[in-house]
Amino acid sequence: MVVTDYGLNKIRNWLGDSAITPPVTIGVGLGTTVPTGADVALNNEIYPTTTRNTSTRSIADGVVNYLMIMETTQGSTANYSEMGLFATHTGGSCWTRKIHPDNRNDGSIIMNSFIGLRVSTTNSEILQSLTVSFANDDDKDGATTADWNNGLNRLRMSDNPSHMLLYNTIGITSSISTLLISKVTVSATEVKYGSDSIQYFVSGDGGSNWTEFTNGVEGTVPSGNDLRVRVFFSGNGGTDTYITNLTIQVVT
Repeated sequence: MVVTDYGLNKIRNWLGDSAITPPVTIGVGLGTTVPTGADVALNNEIYPTTTRNTSTRSIADGVVNYLMIMETTQGSTANYSEMGLFATHTGGSCWTRKIHPDNRNDGSIIMNSFIGLRVSTTNSEILQSLTVSFANDDDKDGATTADWNNGLNRLRMSDNPSHMLLYNTIGITSSISTLLISKVTVSATEVKYGSDSIQYFVSGDGGSNWTEFTNGVEGTVPSGNDLRVRVFFSGNGGTDTYITNLTIQVVT
């Protein structure tokens, strides 16, 4: 993601004690060109057709996160591939612009879009949050042996409810980001039967190398731009051990 020249000027003006209106919404489009500082708009904004929805902002640990919920009825069946922060609900110039793999809002899920900006005393970092909701198989890798359950929106240890069996299964995502990766945080809501274990592994190079991560703790992976996550289940829980809302925060 690129903070545009327009966005940088706004931040500069704020640091210079000028009154500014901060970003309040996210625009979504079809553009695929590489973002540059000179961008003032999305290449081909398709959503919304009239007024952008209001985004919610949250601040935690030096990060400002913007969340916009795009209803299935609003996005139709278009694949969107670019996003940008705006301070106005119609028109205006974008503060940021980013591109990402096509996402389809196909009438079965609500699309959650996150853009975050983290500024430290030594450098500035761009943070993108990606959420796998298990509502469809778009992010599912063919090697998955765990139960990727679209009906319940869960990744379960197994589709077998028996607690007499020992399960060792994995759920693997397909490529969910083509960003040049610096740091990653993997977090999920866990439900575990008994002493079952759930482990998380991240690859930045398409699965050639995997690094184990602790749920909710930031870590690093070897540099790459093909992000995948593997979840390993072990125990006797079957359908009673699962995760929901797998969220991956990527710092570039």
